[in-house]
Amino acid sequence: MSKRAPRREPRRRTGRAIVDALLDAASSLLASQGLAGMTTNAVAERAGVSVGSLYQYFPNKQALVSAVSERLNAALVAEVERLVGSEVAADVKLDALVALVCAVVVVAALPIAGFVLAVALVVIPPAAARFWSDRAGTVVAVAAGLGAVSAFTGAALSAVLADTPTGPAIVLVAATLFALSLLFGRARGLLGGRV
Repeated sequence: MSKRAPRREPRRRTGRAIVDALLDAASSLLASQGLAGMTTNAVAERAGVSVGSLYQYFPNKQALVSAVSERLNAALVAEVERLVGSEVAADVKLDALVALVCAVVVVAALPIAGFVLAVALVVIPPAAARFWSDRAGTVVAVAAGLGAVSAFTGAALSAVLADTPTGPAIVLVAATLFALSLLFGRARGLLGGRV
């Protein structure tokens, strides 16, 4: 059995209600306290069940985070399908799609990178890219480039400057690129085509 796989699937309505309460509690704790603050004891307490009940369905914290991620992914896929089939304007669809993808990636990256770095690398590049273009393909390419430049430059600064942690250096580089995009972006920048 994988460390991230649920221990067992609930068969009865009460079991499904317990799993739903555990996933709601885990989601809430992840959002408010991050991965470090989301302990199995805290999840069980917030869900109103014993920690033994939690362990009946989830063997460890990783499995719980994985289940929260899968639940969010399923909800986001359903929302994307609804959005794509709707009569909403294309730029609104693009903004919503970027937000949905960001949410999925942040949840998936939580166990690996931590909340602040995951949010910085997922939210800042696409938000900055929207200042440069309204075309989906261009936004994706610019966002990928900004993310790569942020990660590489931040890691390089961390390696060159003594006692500079990598994560905060990456976040500062990404924030700088966002500020430059906000000011000088061709499509939506404050100064846009005026410079």
